[in-house]
Amino acid sequence: KSFNWNPRECVLAFPGTGTDDQHLFSMMADVLIGKDGRPFPHYNEYQGRPVNVDAPPIERFREILAGRRKICMYDRNMHEENPVV
Repeated sequence: KSFNWNPRECVLAFPGTGTDDQHLFSMMADVLIGKDGRPFPHYNEYQGRPVNVDAPPIERFREILAGRRKICMYDRNMHEENPVV
């Protein structure tokens, strides 16, 4: 079996705990609906202008999500089905 992931379509996430994935999906929903009044981010906005590593998590997530509207969650089942060699 293989993990079907297209980096142009979704952000790959490795949650540390069960609540981490809920937090990611919550941040994603906020970005998708434009909760802060800004349009959905495009990767061109960040070329040559990366977000600072100490920026708030939502700002870093906007950069990571830019142009993609899905999260591909790498969970325990996927790990067990696709062992790393």
